Amino acid sequence: MAIATFKLSKCTGTNAATEADSSRTPKFLNVDANSTDTANNPVAVPLSGADNYSYEVWLRLECTAAPDNYCQTFKIFGPSLQPDSPANLVKIKIGTTGTGATPVNSASSVAATQQNTNYYDSSVHFLSVGVVPGDAKINAVGEKTNYIVLQLVVSPGATRGNMGLQSFYISYEEV
Repeated sequence: MAIATFKLSKCTGTNAATEADSSRTPKFLNVDANSTDTANNPVAVPLSGADNYSYEVWLRLECTAAPDNYCQTFKIFGPSLQPDSPANLVKIKIGTTGTGATPVNSASSVAATQQNTNYYDSSVHFLSVGVVPGDAKINAVGEKTNYIVLQLVVSPGATRGNMGLQSFYISYEEV
């Protein structure tokens, strides 16, 4: 019995076309890069005025070992609490799309939904992730999911320093 395996890639650059293995540790940064260097690329807390945004984090799964039949029903969900203190000054936004775009560090048009109030468990509150080429199934090496887009939004008054680890889960059914 062959069990499917997937790699998680972070997609950067023009039209999110540069894919690199993220080693399961993508970071929210102030640059569009597949870096884990948050010390030199932090998302600053604004002193006043408007929110600061990380560059969008564009992710996708790619099949590296095909299942016997196929995989379907891809979904993502994450923590039920936001990573900030005081409350509501640091938010993670999330969305999904089938079309790549260049990551931005302004309000995302894709990652527009607050993750913790909408997508926080596997049974009811999750974000469905489509599959390329759109048949809703992955059954061959090289097939990919649509993009999962995340963005960190930091408001004035947020606590400075590293935020706690935020774990996200991607699940699917192997048929």
